[in-house]
Amino acid sequence: MIAQPIEAARRIEDLEFEVRSLKAELGRAADGERVAKWRQAFGFTQMQAALFDIFVNRGDHPSAKGALLDALYDDHDDPPEPKVLDVMVCQMRKKLPPGAISTVWGLGYVLTGAGREAAGKVMGWNIAVHDKPNARTGAPALSLWRGVWSPVLPRPMMSEIIADVAHRGGVKVADIKGASTARRVAEPRQEFYSLALREGFASTQIGAFCGRRDHSTVLSGAAQHAKRVSAQ
Repeated sequence: MIAQPIEAARRIEDLEFEVRSLKAELGRAADGERVAKWRQAFGFTQMQAALFDIFVNRGDHPSAKGALLDALYDDHDDPPEPKVLDVMVCQMRKKLPPGAISTVWGLGYVLTGAGREAAGKVMGWNIAVHDKPNARTGAPALSLWRGVWSPVLPRPMMSEIIADVAHRGGVKVADIKGASTARRVAEPRQEFYSLALREGFASTQIGAFCGRRDHSTVLSGAAQHAKRVSAQ
């Protein structure tokens, strides 16, 4: 019975972190040159262009509806219902190539390969897209932490990194954050440490996010992962 409140608290922390990241992206987008280009190229409103810029920044990583609404309407005393976001995306889809924005059921939205190609044409970007689709979204894979996209993009969130590692490792996110020391769990956990450190997150942040572990545990685990990779 205790595990459920703990897991709920961790989920709340993840969502709060995602909201802060989206707000930062929106703040960068609000007066950006790119937003003006999106408006001119696709006929977006200012809000639609800012939302599209967030989608572009996040590549094939979906954005949760709740986090998007909190980021877009942070200065409103009474945030709108999620349906407002659905209507906005519906209007944007009419101005974009078919299939440019995909719905990730139970989560939110993600820009597909068609959407990224449309953005790339406007900006003159050379966009490389993996042949293998993202297993979670079905969209052509475009990893933000493997240097595939040529523009400089904001780093992914830890919740995204750990979800990707868990999927590839065949374990659950809760396993990685949990207490298990089994090899099948420990190695994905160490890989997560390594990737998160590479993205510039502090070891203390990573430890707090991953089951409230000490920063020395994070550094040691990342070193073990590096040693294992170099031996392959």
